[in-house]
Amino acid sequence: MPFLGSDWRAPGNVWVKNTGGWERIVALRENLNRHIKKLAHDRLLVKNWQLASEVDHSAKEWDASQDGDLTASPFWKSTKRPTFRKLSQYVFLPKGAGRERSQYFTIGEILLKLDFCSALHQLSRFQYVCRFVELVIQNHYSSLSGSAMKSLFGIVEEAVNVAIETKYNVNQVRSIIKTLIKALQINTKSYIGGKAGWNCHYHIAHVWLNQLNNVQYEERQDDGKPVLTDLPNECLRQIFRTMQDHCDITHTGEANKLLHGFSNEWNLWRDFCRFHFSEAHLAAAVPKNKPDYEIDWKKIYKKLRTRHGLNEVFADQLQLCCHCYCLFWGGGSHPCSIDIPLERGERAPEHRMARSRGISPRQLSDMFPLPR
Repeated sequence: MPFLGSDWRAPGNVWVKNTGGWERIVALRENLNRHIKKLAHDRLLVKNWQLASEVDHSAKEWDASQDGDLTASPFWKSTKRPTFRKLSQYVFLPKGAGRERSQYFTIGEILLKLDFCSALHQLSRFQYVCRFVELVIQNHYSSLSGSAMKSLFGIVEEAVNVAIETKYNVNQVRSIIKTLIKALQINTKSYIGGKAGWNCHYHIAHVWLNQLNNVQYEERQDDGKPVLTDLPNECLRQIFRTMQDHCDITHTGEANKLLHGFSNEWNLWRDFCRFHFSEAHLAAAVPKNKPDYEIDWKKIYKKLRTRHGLNEVFADQLQLCCHCYCLFWGGGSHPCSIDIPLERGERAPEHRMARSRGISPRQLSDMFPLPR
């Protein structure tokens, strides 16, 4: 039977008695993994040798054929095309809080297992990933490991490539690069990789910044097709109401005189204030005994934004399962432990009540302790 130490300061190793004496479970697992890898390596060598012989034989048949079509050979039809391994895009978090979470769960695992590089190619997840990466650079850059920093730079590079290719969210990616350069300037000492690694990262960050600054927007030619201003006024008002960033409203209003009038309507900024701020915040800033159309809601919005910040809203964000504490994307799924059958083939009685709640980038960043 296994032996467990009762001292809470012990490392918690499990010992098992075998023919040679007592041995740790960790050592047994290492030996077993080493043996499995050796068998897989030998089997792969045999498979490669058989594959090479079949390719040589099929090539000879192709040379001897009259049409010269290798795809018609039986080897080509039976061979599977190479596929890339798809990441699971979910990760199980350790329950509880404190040092246990920081010891057994790191930011590097979040960046790698949730596959943020693939999420950048989806427009609904782009802003969420950029916001979380920016918070990681601001708060946790000095405490990242080498693998986590490598994953971080890979995600930032992918964000730059997507922004240059699609010309969407260029300002947001440019803000991330500026934050990265500022973090590099602060962490010049004790940098992972030494001075050479710091120079390489500092140089490539400026290269990315120059690429984003050189992005050129092509003006649409007069092709006779409908434009934005051809829409009815109610449609234009509805488009302005769906905008989440005040900068988008201001920049759209600078296009022409018609859009400028819609961007300065008082009811637009009133709804904008009610969306981002609570009733208590508005009660302290809005003058009393005054009708809404006489209040400068745009000025009130600027004051409350500086004082309280904005309400962040994302089209798709990470979800946290309330039952198994698994972190996964909202549009995906995860192997919840509540769906595992019991001994008698039954399921848990509360399997229909397993819920999940949204996790904002700020909440996800706050799960990890700040570096001292």
